[in-house]
Amino acid sequence: MRVRSYLRALGCVAVLTVAAPAAFAAPEQQGTMPLVRWEQPSPAVSSALQAAFLEGVERVFPADVIAQTPARFVPLEGNTYLVSHPALYWRVQDAPAAEAMAEELAGITPGWNTRLYNGPQGRGVYLTYQRR
Repeated sequence: MRVRSYLRALGCVAVLTVAAPAAFAAPEQQGTMPLVRWEQPSPAVSSALQAAFLEGVERVFPADVIAQTPARFVPLEGNTYLVSHPALYWRVQDAPAAEAMAEELAGITPGWNTRLYNGPQGRGVYLTYQRR
């Protein structure tokens, strides 16, 4: 009886000794692949978007704040573009501030709205612009 319990204990030690190196092995290197690919619109569309963007936004924000980082326009569906800029990105809990900004911009240049999106700045509320 005692021999069996020693053999069981020895068997458990042997199993754990074989399994442990595999569990603590370094993970395999994986190639870096972006999860999302952000497309830029064509240059003709981009210049029209930039003009509409600057027309409204520079009335609300100081030009130097907007000039620090170029805005990116991410095509969504149809003629709607997500506007990515650090000054125009809000956390989810700050959505009312984003909506107020979109309303103010829509009063200057029609086509502004907001969208909850996992975009270039991360998950949050972004301004969108719909070209007419």
